[in-house]
Amino acid sequence: MNETVGKPINRVDGKLKVTGGATYAAEFQVKNMVHGVAVLSNVTKGRIKNINTSVAEKSPGVIGILTYKNSMQLHTPSSADPGGGRFAEKDLMPLQNDRIYYDGQLVAVVMAETLEQAEHASHLVKVDYQTEEAIFDLEKNILKAYKPEKAPTGAETQISRGNAEEALKTASVKIEQTYSTPVYHHNAMEPHATIAFWQGDTVMFYDATQNVAGTKGLMSSMLGVPKDKVRVVAYYIGGGFGSKGFSWPNTVVTAMCAKLVSRPVKLVLSRQQAFTTAGRRSETIQKIGLGSDQSGKLFAIQHETTAETSFVEEFVETAGVATPMIYSSPNVNVSHSLVRLNKVTPCPMRAPGEAPG
Repeated sequence: MNETVGKPINRVDGKLKVTGGATYAAEFQVKNMVHGVAVLSNVTKGRIKNINTSVAEKSPGVIGILTYKNSMQLHTPSSADPGGGRFAEKDLMPLQNDRIYYDGQLVAVVMAETLEQAEHASHLVKVDYQTEEAIFDLEKNILKAYKPEKAPTGAETQISRGNAEEALKTASVKIEQTYSTPVYHHNAMEPHATIAFWQGDTVMFYDATQNVAGTKGLMSSMLGVPKDKVRVVAYYIGGGFGSKGFSWPNTVVTAMCAKLVSRPVKLVLSRQQAFTTAGRRSETIQKIGLGSDQSGKLFAIQHETTAETSFVEEFVETAGVATPMIYSSPNVNVSHSLVRLNKVTPCPMRAPGEAPG
């Protein structure tokens, strides 16, 4: 008999967590550290015509302000595999140009001696935009939907066996309904947070991440630094629910800020900022068709999902992924379609696909 099964086991980190002894990413004490505050776009689509930081730069305590005008050049990530480190928006490397793809996109980071000074100065950064017409509503733009070949995980998005369409037409009993699921936000107890600093040609991260090894590889790729010159520490995580499995701009941008001011930098997204710049669950519209004989045995299933993705990445909420496995039917058709919207890219959230499906 296994002497472990059925017996209670104490979590080795349990006492530290409930007594406040666990150190999370934003809680490390680093000498000479400055505080960063993100400035986000307030338009949904367009370009930055002008970004004026002159008043903010003169504000008390301000050390520097990072924008696309003085940002270091990033490299395209070498891996799109979540396990190997995945940047959430591969076609939107942060602070590399003047393009705006969604409301809440990162446009600058203000660094100051204290958090309060950085927050004050962030409101003094003035950004003028040239706006463009945005695509924002999933249902109103459903005719623009396209069928993706694969999900980010490699899962099939179009699955068919038998002839569900014809079988549904001849079914003795059938049900056809359309359901919708809303956006959900992760917003874990621990916010997205990063501390970064350079020691010569080595860069160190304290990061709120669900993927330590992947983040190490990704930062190496994006910053153009050898892997053995990158260190990522994440002893504890205060919830992630999928949003910290991908990497968002705050991680790499903190290292960019530290390079600019030659000091350690801490950047923590506010609770409000986490709604627009760190992913969410997709909105979906799902059409379900079920056909059975008079005894109630299913012999036709159709499950058509239309979900949203962004203009800077392709993420598929595979709401129909479990349908062909759970129900026994000789005729099954599962399809997924996407509509590109001017919103932050969706990402995995607590049983991605299965939960909204």
